[in-house]
Parts: sequence; C-alpha cells; structure tokens
Amino acid sequence: MLKKIRVLHDKSFTDDATRIWRAIRYEQRLGFCIEPETLALLKRDLPLMKTVGGYRLRHELELVFKEKEPEKELLRAYELGVLQEMHPSLKADDWLVSKFQEARRTGKATPDYRLGLLLFRLSDDDLRQITKYLRFSTKQVKAINEVRGMILT
Repeated sequence: MLKKIRVLHDKSFTDDATRIWRAIRYEQRLGFCIEPETLALLKRDLPLMKTVGGYRLRHELELVFKEKEPEKELLRAYELGVLQEMHPSLKADDWLVSKFQEARRTGKATPDYRLGLLLFRLSDDDLRQITKYLRFSTKQVKAINEVRGMILT
C-alpha cells in the first residue's frame, strides 16, 4: 500500500505556503504520494507562495538541494507549477536531470552547484530578478556565475 502525504486541515498551505515545498520534499524522499484532497488544496493555494518572503523560499530550495536526488523534487515542483510560482522562467526537465546526475558522478553536486544548474538557463534579467527576490548571498551568486561559466565553455 502506497503511503500518503496529507495535511492536517484545509488551511495548512494557507497558514504557511512553504508547506507546499515540504509536502513535495517528503513525497519524493520517502516515495509517498500526496493524497488527492491535499493535492487539490496545494494547487488551490499555489498563488499564496507570492505571500512568502523570498528568503524563506530560498531556504526551502536550499533544503531541496541537500537531498540525495533533488531533481526528483524539482521535477515534481515543476509538474505542479511550484517552480513557476517562484519565477515563470524556472523549469525542471530531462536536461536538468542529466546535469544533476553528471554533477553526482563528477563530485560537483554541492547545493550551490545545483542552484547554479537550476538557474543556468535563465536570461540575465530573469537571473537578476530571482537573485534579488530570493536574496541569494554573495557566495551563492558567485557560485551561480561560476556554473554558468563552466557550462558555457
């Protein structure tokens, strides 16, 4: 029997929209599924992610990048529209999965490197927007730019 992720009440995501990221992380890490009613609430409350401070969303992303296979969470977040709520240009697809796998094989799979991969395909303007919104540290911005430089060469 497949185990399920379920909210305690129908205002769980309303009370704290970062719970959306937690539901996805636990679903993917544990091999569970978000049960249908919770999934409907998650989709209903997606726009509430705009009410969460960028630093809190950045923290949730940082937790994803610490996972063994963060591409699973990112693919699911993209499928559900969560990444797009953070920024419409963010996407997770086969290209990103292959880059994450390659990073693990080559020993580059640090959280900052993974962040750089997620943001790699953004335009310079989109990158500036999301960097400002999520309040990345100087160290993170440097890592993002290094990844962009490495992959372009």
